[in-house]
Amino acid sequence: MQGLWQGWTLTFGLDWELLDEDRRGYENFALQDGQTLLGVQGRLRRDERNRVASVDPYVQGERSFGDRWRLLPGLRGSTVRFESSDRYLANGDDSGSVRYRAVTPTLGVVYRLSASGSNYGSYGRGFETPTLNEIAYRADGRARLNGDVEPAHSNSVELGLKSALGAKAAATLALFSTTTRDDLVVLANSGGRSAFGNAGATSRRRSVDRLAARRTMVGLRLGVGAAGAVRRCLPDLRCRALPAARRSGGCRKPAYRRAFSCV
Repeated sequence: MQGLWQGWTLTFGLDWELLDEDRRGYENFALQDGQTLLGVQGRLRRDERNRVASVDPYVQGERSFGDRWRLLPGLRGSTVRFESSDRYLANGDDSGSVRYRAVTPTLGVVYRLSASGSNYGSYGRGFETPTLNEIAYRADGRARLNGDVEPAHSNSVELGLKSALGAKAAATLALFSTTTRDDLVVLANSGGRSAFGNAGATSRRRSVDRLAARRTMVGLRLGVGAAGAVRRCLPDLRCRALPAARRSGGCRKPAYRRAFSCV
């Protein structure tokens, strides 16, 4: 839904999602004639109904100030609820629920340098909940949903420059930084069951993306990128580089594209 209010163009929306599943678990062995048969379906050990519902209302705004400035704020409220109803009561009732909530703002500013180029800056806050599988098991081996897992939160800032290079080409230069807190990681893995938890902060800083593209129906697309260090800060407040992540890097990616249409 979109409307105008005192010079603002406002967009209102609502995202709603629902998951409903029946989950059963069986032993992967069976006893037959005094022998143990492996790799077959055995006795029922788990029977439950799981439901996940998410509701996300949001609003986005846009307003121009003169011929050069443009402001683009946004706000999103997220509520995600996990609910499990235990139907295998031989070992007790392990029903339970977990709920996560967050409000995530965004803000963008565009300054038009000329008819063909503009500077822009943006900020956004991210919110990522664990999935149903990631809260299905607990690291201490107890039953019920793992309510100790917190959602991951991120903050991203980007500054950039966009410019048209004639009628058939364009160029983009972007500098960005992203920091994530409470990243989701595996804490324990035993017997085919993975228990998840939260790590410290992960940051990706001093990263630069440069892109020059030909905007022709049949043309060549060239991209050049460079990424800075990626580090994770653990709960003991010591920051370390992530394993298998380079401190810096670069790439070039030529590509040939031919446009066509289907009717």
